[in-house]
Amino acid sequence: MISISIIIPVYNQKNYIRQCLDSVLSQTIVDKEVICVDDGSTDGTDIILEQYKKTNENLIIVKQENKGPAAARNLGIAMARGEFVHFMDSDDYYADISVLEHMYNAAIQNNVDICGGTIELLWDGVRQPLKHNYANTAFENNGIIEYRDFQESYYHPRYIFRKDLLERNNIRYPDYKVYEDPPFLVHAMLAAGSFYALKESVYVYRCGHKIRKYTLRNTIDRLKGIKEVLMVAKEHNLTRLMYFCMCEISAIADSILSWAICKQNAEINVLVDEINNLAGGMAVDVQTAVTEYRNAIKMKRSFIEECKRSPQIIIFGAGKMGRKIKNLLEAEGIYNILGFAVSNDAEDYKIGNYNVWHINKYKEYRESALIIMATVKEHYKTEMKSILREADFLNICQTDLKRWCKLVDFMSDENYCYYFR
Repeated sequence: MISISIIIPVYNQKNYIRQCLDSVLSQTIVDKEVICVDDGSTDGTDIILEQYKKTNENLIIVKQENKGPAAARNLGIAMARGEFVHFMDSDDYYADISVLEHMYNAAIQNNVDICGGTIELLWDGVRQPLKHNYANTAFENNGIIEYRDFQESYYHPRYIFRKDLLERNNIRYPDYKVYEDPPFLVHAMLAAGSFYALKESVYVYRCGHKIRKYTLRNTIDRLKGIKEVLMVAKEHNLTRLMYFCMCEISAIADSILSWAICKQNAEINVLVDEINNLAGGMAVDVQTAVTEYRNAIKMKRSFIEECKRSPQIIIFGAGKMGRKIKNLLEAEGIYNILGFAVSNDAEDYKIGNYNVWHINKYKEYRESALIIMATVKEHYKTEMKSILREADFLNICQTDLKRWCKLVDFMSDENYCYYFR
């Protein structure tokens, strides 16, 4: 009988699949099978898989059109003949050659359906403890843990699962492009009731090597996954897990609001309302955000109109905010910028075609020029106002950049935002 089936969804991982497969195939557990589900790779990963298959009889390769990791893992579950299954990501690897044997033996000896260990992070080629704001990534002791005392939904690759547990309870990965693993792990843990924890490191999670996009589909699927976990948490009175869901909502709030407000996406709004109802109104208040966004738009328009009416403009501040204001004005067709002003005694220099001078060099324009204070920090604004009044500048722009600049900038017309894995 096969002890364990290692299921690996693979999509365009030619740079890392060799390290992954070497790690898997070198595991000391004898009776194992490796199921690689090629999810429509186009970068030559499939060629590498076929090369490994030639010398490894226990390596099974199945191909499907690109459907995402959930569908790939579910296909692997259906094919698996092992007593236990493990889910490996194709850019990760095991902490050492014996971890599967240790987890399998611990599961058998303690008669549990799930066994897991500590997970590490690989960043810039360096293995290190994985630190998470609200999830436990390391076990301090070996022993059985009741899921009600654990209540976490992250890092499913650190566990092995008895296949019969998944079959008896019809547990599969939901068809989400992202956040498909937390619902799976929560359902499996609740079905098992408890699991055996090993304090040793078992899995190395590679991070920082690729950029993912928060598309509309990804944002919707993440909300669906959070909603599913939240429903289960509420049904079973898992208050710690509910808190984790709120943390997840907070982490992607900007993306949610961007789609809900800028694109007026109905599905996002419905999902947020449903999550708010489940969470007792603790998640994301879209309506308040919509009001704030509309007010911010009005402030921005008023600012632009004031700049268009002014014969000259001086941007007081030559840092990031000053450059951002310059770019904004130019995007609006406003080019009556005299230059940047600073209050320190540094030598004159240029930003693009614009001079950066001490504020006193602009005194001849003190009655005609509009001064824009390029800062959102109140103590800097107070200091700038004092300098401008002493120099008798009359036209100081009163717009509150802090209230509108960041919000309006984020709610842009882009189709996604980025985050690193």
